[in-house]
Amino acid sequence: MRIGVLIFFAKQKCGQLAVLTSVAGLRGGASIPDYNASRAYQISYLEALKLKSKRNGLNIIITDIRPGYIEGTHTDVPQPWTISLEKATTQIFNMIRKKKNIAYVSKRWRCMAILLRLKTIFNI
Repeated sequence: MRIGVLIFFAKQKCGQLAVLTSVAGLRGGASIPDYNASRAYQISYLEALKLKSKRNGLNIIITDIRPGYIEGTHTDVPQPWTISLEKATTQIFNMIRKKKNIAYVSKRWRCMAILLRLKTIFNI
């Protein structure tokens, strides 16, 4: 995905771009650092696209979908807060429909994101 996506939406005068990133992009992780880093890049890139589109007066909604653990993906080992694929797809669909800026799947990951941000700010 490049800035060309903004040009595409600018021609239409509006649009919505929904991208799956991950809660893994919020912090570095020792077990899969390349995955965490790539998701952090995506999150940062989407923030830059949002700023660029606003600065250029474009009516583009950019939805950053940050899923946590979903059954049948990533790992065979049970993880905390794992949700079913059906529940995840329903939540993702609803968040896109509601034109959310940032969407956590499942919604409880929003609380974790806030805690991780506080941890970073206060270096605890």
